[in-house]
Amino acid sequence: MRVIKARCSDGNPVSENHQGRQAYPLAQQAGYKTAALPPESSRTRVLAIREANTKGLPTFWQRHRVPRLNRRSQSAALERRSPMNEITRVGVDLAKNVIQVHAVDATGKTLTNKPLPRRKFIAWCATLPAGCLVAMEASSSAHHWARKLVALGLDARIIAAHLVSPYRLQGTSGKNDANDAAAICEAASRPTMRFVPIKTVAARHSVRASLARGIERGT
Repeated sequence: MRVIKARCSDGNPVSENHQGRQAYPLAQQAGYKTAALPPESSRTRVLAIREANTKGLPTFWQRHRVPRLNRRSQSAALERRSPMNEITRVGVDLAKNVIQVHAVDATGKTLTNKPLPRRKFIAWCATLPAGCLVAMEASSSAHHWARKLVALGLDARIIAAHLVSPYRLQGTSGKNDANDAAAICEAASRPTMRFVPIKTVAARHSVRASLARGIERGT
């Protein structure tokens, strides 16, 4: 008969809640005989009980317990492992209702490529590391979004459309939001890429006023 080295003062098998120092033995279910433990540290006793109770038993009986972390250390560990902290570059394909984002880390590995509702785009960008490069294709709303991203402490860039298309691996036949965002992200990584300067609100109004005057003269 197997002997499990675990016994409480009342003669019953120890439980996991017994002052938090002993593990729950399977002897109670298996009907094994128990014996007293030698005076050792609590961690050594837990490991000895766990090894004795799980040796030779089916795998689904062998429960491996992980020590609990306090809230502060647990949140810090999750923050270190968070993929958002590893993002270094994001390609954004702007649209009217849904905005596609393609994010990569420093090695170019894709971390996420997903659509976001327009109302959630800024909230998602706010979780990016400070100084993260966020590139988008030049469009009527690109300067508006770029100004918002700069206000969040991000490195917003605008790329002309004709400079993005060569980096779409699927060619013209594979043009969609996901592929466009990936192409923008790849184009932004090129050291010789030419970016469009972000215009202020005043500059945008000035351009519109000039266009309006031109139209009036033409009529």
